[in-house]
Amino acid sequence: MKKKCILSGLSIPDGEYSIDHFVAKYWLPSGLYSLPENKFPAIKIINNIKGIKMPCEWYDTRYELCYN
Repeated sequence: MKKKCILSGLSIPDGEYSIDHFVAKYWLPSGLYSLPENKFPAIKIINNIKGIKMPCEWYDTRYELCYN
């Protein structure tokens, strides 16, 4: 069974798996961003597009970026 991308909800294609830090290191105190609760599977390119956006910023724009 393929993993689902936390950022898009799409299945992750072979060779496109990456780990998304749901809240980027930029926004968290040292050490918190690497906690397992902050790491999720993602599609590489979508993870790169998300960058350091906060989850609320990402979800406001993900429909346009992922589905159009």
